[in-house]
Amino acid sequence: MSIAKTNPSKETRRKIRVAFTPKRRQALALGCIKRNRKNATPTKAEKEKIKLIKKHKLPWKYVGDGREGDFFGKVPDFVCTNGVKAFAEVYEDYWKIKNNGSVARYIRIRRAHFKKFGYKTIFIHAYNDSDEKAIRKLTITAPQSPNSA
Repeated sequence: MSIAKTNPSKETRRKIRVAFTPKRRQALALGCIKRNRKNATPTKAEKEKIKLIKKHKLPWKYVGDGREGDFFGKVPDFVCTNGVKAFAEVYEDYWKIKNNGSVARYIRIRRAHFKKFGYKTIFIHAYNDSDEKAIRKLTITAPQSPNSA
């Protein structure tokens, strides 16, 4: 008994060629990125930090869903709203190790990227940092102007 090879029809071959042209692949990839950012929701750890920020009335705004746009090509989790140029990142080890090789490398790259533009970056571990430690990290005061005294 032999297994007959099935040849795709001309129409099927044409559809495959059209679907996988370089321009089409790029358009599909860009569409996927936009779709994912548009439908992004905070992670469980980010939701906990959002509640903590609201409870203690800290000057931070969640922007990690990408609705506010990106900041210098990256999307941080939180941005400081009291005049200090700072971002906060809530991270979990698994994804940072998987995508960057190590947490230290992720922190080094991310911090250097935002530092180029004059921003301080605060990193909060999702589960190892206690609420008190996270509050201490997020408590940033705006610099005092010399005329305000």
